[in-house]
Amino acid sequence: MDNHPMLPDRHCRACRSASLQSLGRLPTASVFAGQPLVPPWPGGSLLRCRACRLGQRHPLQDEGDYARLYATAAADVWVSTGLRADQTRVLQAILDARGGAQVLDVGCYDGALLDALPPGYERYGIEPSAAAAQRARGRGVNVLGASLDALAAGSAALPGDGFDLITAVDVIEHVADPADTLARMAALLAPGGLLLVSTGNLDAAAWRWAGARYWYCSFPEHISFASEPWARQVAPRCGLELTAFQPFRYDGDGSGRPAWKSRFRFGREWLRTRAAEAFSRVLSRPAGPRTAERVLGSQGVFEDHVLMHFRRLP
Repeated sequence: MDNHPMLPDRHCRACRSASLQSLGRLPTASVFAGQPLVPPWPGGSLLRCRACRLGQRHPLQDEGDYARLYATAAADVWVSTGLRADQTRVLQAILDARGGAQVLDVGCYDGALLDALPPGYERYGIEPSAAAAQRARGRGVNVLGASLDALAAGSAALPGDGFDLITAVDVIEHVADPADTLARMAALLAPGGLLLVSTGNLDAAAWRWAGARYWYCSFPEHISFASEPWARQVAPRCGLELTAFQPFRYDGDGSGRPAWKSRFRFGREWLRTRAAEAFSRVLSRPAGPRTAERVLGSQGVFEDHVLMHFRRLP
């Protein structure tokens, strides 16, 4: 792990602190949300702010490039048969919260989560992909716009005093300042309303071991990474209380291997990578491209995701 105590030429894009720790180099990216990147994007570095604890990709690409790629993403990039593990957990949390509510799903994609709700719920969505938003509308979702800006600008009427429930499933890792996104979602909640956020957990044990080589941060669309210390620090500033932080394991990696075999493979690859790095240091030369670009782990092997429950403060 590439641990520099201070990186004075860089600042946390959320809190502007200059106290940043480097967790290593990120791999070059050739695909973004299912779309080829020509030319590929350099990976940059995975940094962690010592002040607010946010993990972040540095540097970022032009904001317009992200907006264009999300808008043109196909409607089946993140589709699986049935609900994913994170969607199933969020669905159960919604059902446990109350018997009927006005629900806003930020990043609703094709509307699968909202479509799984029983009668009695009012379904609203925010979705940047035009193709996915159209599919969500076909499922009866009231898609209010491509981003939260549509609501902040008052171009869409909010129900009553706000939404009873807001969900953001695999969303905050895609935004430059997730604390700002939390605050904007909190402002749309009714008093006492519930905000459910699922994302990767930077403090998961396997991720701490692998650093910037961990599979979850290898996607160029993933630019911000949460943890429990970050969530507990930012929640009060957003008018929220963190009431639950529940780690979980994502869907399987598709290999058909038992989880223990995938974990053994992860450990073996991690040892090989560290050995190559150590050998390079002994020879006083940089580690080879294969070592630097190696991605470790895959989804569904470890409890590297989390579902966070936030309650809007009175």
